[in-house]
Amino acid sequence: TFRDGMLSRQDDRLEGWFRLLRRRVEPDIVFAPRADASHPDRDAVARFTREVFRDHLILEYQAHRDYTGDDRPNVYVPVPAPQLERKLALLRRYYGMKERTDAARIRELSLSRGLENRSPSQYAEAFWMQRSELGLTLDMTCAFQSSGARHRPVFAD
Repeated sequence: TFRDGMLSRQDDRLEGWFRLLRRRVEPDIVFAPRADASHPDRDAVARFTREVFRDHLILEYQAHRDYTGDDRPNVYVPVPAPQLERKLALLRRYYGMKERTDAARIRELSLSRGLENRSPSQYAEAFWMQRSELGLTLDMTCAFQSSGARHRPVFAD
């Protein structure tokens, strides 16, 4: 276990934990706190996530307390209202968040992200993706594995 607020002072132990985790799992997506978070523990986790899982798709999330309105994520995922309520219930259960203030802020942030992305469900989660690989064939056809659909890209002159 690690002491809260002390991860940045336990780099050797934290790095070892991340490397052990990396040997045990082969994730498709890695979720981690945003690298420029305002908390030293989140900064340490973000740093080692990028280092140890560098060949993986990493989606960095933002803690609702760090939201300033000036940042612009580059990946959005629509969230239906029932899923948002489930998220809030789980956060209350496991993290003891203050019902009115934290829940309201998370709901407002999800609504704001939904507006930014024109989410059909009104709400959205937002992430920052540092890098990704888009597989293009020689005939410039984009292959989207998840849906099996194939699309031709449009290039602006």
